Formats: sequence, C-alpha cells, structure tokens
Amino acid sequence: MGETPRFYFLYGGDAYAVRRRAEELSQELTREGQSLEIFQASGPTAADAERCLKELREALRSRDLFAPQRVFWLKQIDFLADSPTGHSEAVRQALEEFIANWKALDEPLCICSACPVDRRTRIFKQLCALGRAEFFPEAKTPAEALPRLRELAQREGVALEDGAAELLVERVGLSHQALAQEVEKLALYAGPGGRINPSLVQELVPELQPDEFFETVELFYAADLTQSLRSLERYFIHTREARPLLAALQQRNRLLLVLRYGVDTGALTLHSQRLSQTEWEAMAARYQSLFPPKEKNGFQVFQANFWYLSRLARDLAPFSLAALLAFQQEFIETFFQLIRFHEHAEELMQKLFRRCRALAS
Repeated sequence: MGETPRFYFLYGGDAYAVRRRAEELSQELTREGQSLEIFQASGPTAADAERCLKELREALRSRDLFAPQRVFWLKQIDFLADSPTGHSEAVRQALEEFIANWKALDEPLCICSACPVDRRTRIFKQLCALGRAEFFPEAKTPAEALPRLRELAQREGVALEDGAAELLVERVGLSHQALAQEVEKLALYAGPGGRINPSLVQELVPELQPDEFFETVELFYAADLTQSLRSLERYFIHTREARPLLAALQQRNRLLLVLRYGVDTGALTLHSQRLSQTEWEAMAARYQSLFPPKEKNGFQVFQANFWYLSRLARDLAPFSLAALLAFQQEFIETFFQLIRFHEHAEELMQKLFRRCRALAS
C-alpha cells in the first residue's frame, strides 16, 4: 500500500461518475474524524469562481483545533472548461495562487472534482501534477456504456441477464446518471440478489424522449430557480443539444413580451390572471397592420391560440417589460455561445438561468 495522496483531481466528461467518486472519496478520507469543508462556485460569472478560490485560499491559512486533519473539497467546479469563465485571466491567476499556496502546505487533503475540463491548458497539467488524477470519460458508444451498466447492477446487488443490458442502453441512452436511476429502480423491484431480464426492462423502463423540455420552460417562467435548475439537469441527462430548449424559451418570451406590453399600456386588463378576449381582439386590430395580411406566420402573435395566451398571462407577474427584453438579449448571446462552446451546453444554460433570475429580481 502506497502513501495516501494529499491531492485528488477528479475530472472528465462523465459528470455523474466524477460526482459519485468524489462523494465516496470524501467519506473515505473523513472516516477517522477529519473535518470536511466544501467549496463550490455558486454563480455564473468569473467573479463567482474567483470568490470560491479566495475562500479556499483563506481556509488553507486557518487551523482546526478539534480535527486531526482537514479535508477540502473543491466541488463540481466548471471553471476549468473551454468556456468564457474558463478563459478568464483573473480565474487563471486565482487558480495559480491556489496551487502555489497548496504546494507550500503539508497538512490538509484536497479533492478537486471538475466537469467539464479543458485538458489542453497549463492549469490542467499543474492540477494533475499535484497528486492523483482520475479521469472519467463520457461513454460515446453502447460498447463503452455496457461495462458501466454491469458495474451499476453489481453495486445494487442484482444481475443482468443476456439482452437486458443492451435493451436498457437502447431505451435509456448512454447517460451514466440515467442508467444508474433505471438500474436502481429495477433493483428495488427485483430485490436483493434478483435477476433483471429483458422482459422486466421492457415492462418497467420507458423509452425516453429527449425533446421533452416543457417542464423546464414552465419552471423557468415560474421564476423558480432551484426547481428549474433541477429540471435542466434532468433534461441534459438525455440530450446534449440545448438549442431546442433555448428556442422554446424564446418562443414563450416573445408572447409574454406582447402580453406585458399590453398590460403596461392599459390595452389589456388581467381579470383573475385571465385575459379579456374583447380587449385582445381590440389590441389585435390596432396592431394588425404591422403584420403581413392573411399570412400564416409563427411570429404573428395575434394568430396564437387565445386560450393558450390567456393561460400564459399567469406567468406575467414576476417579470417586468425590461426584464423580458433583457431575457431576449440573454437568449441571443447564449445562442452564439452554444455555437462556439457546444460541448458545454449544460453549463451555459445553467448560467443563462441564473442570469435571467437575477434580472427578474
């Protein structure tokens, strides 16, 4: 048995595997009463990453009088990615200061879990050299996903019969987290030592629809940041493509813009959070000249279903006209970022959600 490393760098494209390994490691390293301190950048900007690293550096200078050893966890950070935050010179300098401070110490342990990561940078190589680096690649083919699936079944104490694993991958996809959730469900049904056959998979595992993003849109416009971020995480379990979701957000936003304008100018009055059809038709007549006559057009807001618009009016309360206009600009900027950094779609959408929530406050 070799000496326990002082620094663990866990990274890769498989966010679920990185998180699970970091959780296991944090429990293992604190079994004998060591204290655990967790640091995580909770905001979308480079300033949030700098704040996180500053707090970690300050903690390194302190001492815990009641624990024999301290364990620091730089948890699920995203500022090592090929992204705007990852390219920040201020963040790079803050990381280099942390690395220099860490090298000068000989007492605490540190876990750094990061996803995604730009492996081309000098900072990445420096972090790998600090201790033990563990790489968790994302499965890109069924052949790569099957061994992980069998490992998940073994951890749950069940066995996958011939054909069951292949059918699970076919139905669920390659996402490690989605497969883990389905294996856990099947294991609960089969019981300890149970066997999972293709018929059981056929019966209990639905074919997932990656384009189902209506829940996420609804929660975004309910101004519920916590739940919308959780829904966003579920959305990205099954797909890497963010643009359909972004388009749905923009489509909803353009309708809300018209409704908010109507309410603010007095053209529309909300009665128990419902629209008056008479007022809506009068507003349509007033502005109809701005749209091509008799032409079916997805951007022709006055051709939208009145019942649907009336239901959307319930979403207006948290948002001013200025906020909705700012949302449109944020959607545009995020669209161009997705083109440039398409491999980091989930990170960019999380930051979009946080920025928009701040704009609405």
